[in-house]
Amino acid sequence: MVRPDGDIVRQWTGTPGSAAAAIADAVVQPTAVSGANFIYGSRPGNVTEVTVGTRNLAGGIAASEAWVCANTGSTTTLLIEAVSQ
Repeated sequence: MVRPDGDIVRQWTGTPGSAAAAIADAVVQPTAVSGANFIYGSRPGNVTEVTVGTRNLAGGIAASEAWVCANTGSTTTLLIEAVSQ
């Protein structure tokens, strides 16, 4: 398992500090996300990009998953992309 470990683009509001630190906590459903660990865009077009740690893939990997907890308004559009390089 890898977690966010750094900010690339930071256009968010919420918990002071980095976006990566705010969203890096392990949350297991159905436990709610702490009100102290969130980020929000605060205006249309805002972007937040974070990096995640690395993991040795020498043994091969069959699949990857990215989990995100999100709460949006009825008129909000949310785009989440997981990119591997």
